[in-house]
Amino acid sequence: MGCNDLKEKSNSNSIKPNTTINEPEPKNQTEEKTNFDLISEFPKVKDSTDFINQLEDFGFNSNCEIPLKINLYKKIKIYGSNENFILIEMDYAFNNKKYQIAIFSENGKHIKTFYPFRYEFINLFPNESPVLMILEVTNQGNGGHAFYRFNNDKLESMNDLFTDYPNTFDRHQDCGVFEPEELKMTFKDLNNDGFKDILFNGTRVLIQYKTPQGDWLDRVTINGKSREYSINQPFKKIPYKIILLYNKETSKFSPQEDYIKKYEDLY
Repeated sequence: MGCNDLKEKSNSNSIKPNTTINEPEPKNQTEEKTNFDLISEFPKVKDSTDFINQLEDFGFNSNCEIPLKINLYKKIKIYGSNENFILIEMDYAFNNKKYQIAIFSENGKHIKTFYPFRYEFINLFPNESPVLMILEVTNQGNGGHAFYRFNNDKLESMNDLFTDYPNTFDRHQDCGVFEPEELKMTFKDLNNDGFKDILFNGTRVLIQYKTPQGDWLDRVTINGKSREYSINQPFKKIPYKIILLYNKETSKFSPQEDYIKKYEDLY
């Protein structure tokens, strides 16, 4: 067994993330649809069945384990734009995705569809609209947080998820998990530049033993004594922290240090 769900070893033994989120495919269309015409009737939904069926053109998936219903249909604002947008949320009982949400302009233009485990709007900048946080989790149970803003009418991530630093969510019982499974998230100015930064912290719980050769094992014999490790009897618990500092020049959050290298022995 190996700890390589989101971290794959290359020939140089470096850790490379696998960014696959396995989002459902929109239904086949002869022409991609960019506008949701029923937005013009906001906030009314005259025919919920037709409304939900038409949302399939924008990535919503009706092939899930629960009856679909509209949880939220409301106007929102997102940092980086003065415009109002429309948020539509429905449940999505599929693997580690709890919701499916779509964002549209007020005239019905489709901005983006997400399939998050969790999401929230976070006020990071004084007297500004909130940033949209999306927690994406793979089918296996690994994931991370992305923070979205508008830039030139385009919704873009303010951090390079899975590229610059390891996961911030881990419930996949391979070589280890996080405790809590979603690292605690705190927002505060850590470098005294007047902008809030992001701190993730928690514990890395190793539920397998790592040999000097880099192999992860459930059972190991040391000095003639056999030992077994599991989620209930972990090998080791290690404090785990990731800091993302805000850069006002790029309007992005960047890791304070090379966390992939720092924590490579834990994967």
